Amino acid sequence: MDDAAVERWRRTPIAIVGMGGVFPGAANLDEFWANIVNRVDSSREPPPGRWTLDPADAVSEDVAPDKVYSTRACFVEHDPPIDDEGLNLDPELIAGLVLDVAQPLGLF
Repeated sequence: MDDAAVERWRRTPIAIVGMGGVFPGAANLDEFWANIVNRVDSSREPPPGRWTLDPADAVSEDVAPDKVYSTRACFVEHDPPIDDEGLNLDPELIAGLVLDVAQPLGLF
């Protein structure tokens, strides 16, 4: 992008109409920012049954496939909210999206 285009984008007014998020140790943005301000460390040992391996078997100081460098991690303990009102989406599709997105993140 040339300098003139960058300047046009920089001067283009925008409006933020909404924000949301789900974070470890915080179910919403207010809790997230409070954790930052208060320097809250949301990392912890995995809850029992969260990992398929025992954490002691998963950790390795050396680089190795299917190993982790630390048993501390950040976990989201609640289902991510999905506001589907007005989207006209099939409820089964939404349920599938939650599982598709949440499972790799360790939410379920």
